[in-house]
Amino acid sequence: MATISNWFSSDLLTLNISKCNFVIFGNSRKLKLVNDVSLEVNSTAIDRSDSFKYLGVVINQTMSWSEHIDTISTKINQRIGMIK
Repeated sequence: MATISNWFSSDLLTLNISKCNFVIFGNSRKLKLVNDVSLEVNSTAIDRSDSFKYLGVVINQTMSWSEHIDTISTKINQRIGMIK
């Protein structure tokens, strides 16, 4: 993170920490071993997330499709309700 921070500074860029988060990917067993991981940039902590959305696809720590399918199902049900 220090290298990234230095690169931003040298190119006169800023990193919006309030919009940053990180996800650690792995299976359930391995994720239990890394509960205390944290990242900081310029003494400001970056939030850890269990999932994120990238190009409309919801991706979680275990790379399972269940959360994405739930999100899509909810949207479909709302649209069907509007049409009805």
